[in-house]
Amino acid sequence: MNVRVPRGIEVISLAPIVFLLAIAIAPGWLSPVPSRHSDSFLPPSWYESSSDGAWYSLGTDYLGRPFAPVLCGALSDTLRIALLGTLLAVTGCLALGVIHGSIASRGLEALIAAGSLGVMAIPEAAVLITIATAWPRTAPPLRVNASMVAVLVLFAVPTGARLIAERVRALGKTGFVAASHAYGATPFHTFRLEIWPHLREDVAWIVASVLPRFVAVEVGLAYLGVEYREFEGLGRTLTKSFNNLGIGTAVFQMLVTILVIVGLALLPQLLLRAFGLSQFRGNLP
Repeated sequence: MNVRVPRGIEVISLAPIVFLLAIAIAPGWLSPVPSRHSDSFLPPSWYESSSDGAWYSLGTDYLGRPFAPVLCGALSDTLRIALLGTLLAVTGCLALGVIHGSIASRGLEALIAAGSLGVMAIPEAAVLITIATAWPRTAPPLRVNASMVAVLVLFAVPTGARLIAERVRALGKTGFVAASHAYGATPFHTFRLEIWPHLREDVAWIVASVLPRFVAVEVGLAYLGVEYREFEGLGRTLTKSFNNLGIGTAVFQMLVTILVIVGLALLPQLLLRAFGLSQFRGNLP
């Protein structure tokens, strides 16, 4: 049974995406950080008036900066890394999965199988910590960050590529792909019309599983002091609040940051069920 989502719900479902993209592209435009700082961990102005007469909707952070724009900036940095890593992972899954599903290659099969076993046998966090600490302090931050993102992408590709390959292999058995080739269609045309429509569901689920991983890793490693260099994401913001639990404002800001992290991690799954899943699968689980 196919479920049709009303147009109003579709628009509402897209609103969080537009909001997050606005924060990712221009966090300073949405909520700029003032150049003048105040005292650290001032409470929200709606709870207690500040001594300098300024309005702080979420108080000030450990450096005396208004916490609301700081949180928007942290969300922007985390979201940029997560979106970039997810895009690279999905591209790798599609490329490797389509090739593996289209041709019978024992070498490629062995490579994907070894990658899947490696993902299960080697702790992802241990590899990230080793790579991050192996770089010298003078290493360019871009190289350090790129190496950490590359590790997360490599850990995500084998499972997604196997999923895509199984789907492509199943499509090949239906005969539509062979018929398209027989009528002289180009490989791109065949992929666009005969294969891609059946891969959208798998790609959506890959995105919904990979993006939260990037968020969780960035937040989790921040507690260990292993994080992206010259990077102030949600993990560092949460850690600074956690290190000052004796202050009420810090506890409040920690809870707000946790809510933002949980919402960002769960957003892909919520959107799949509220908007995308009805189109891709029809039957809600």
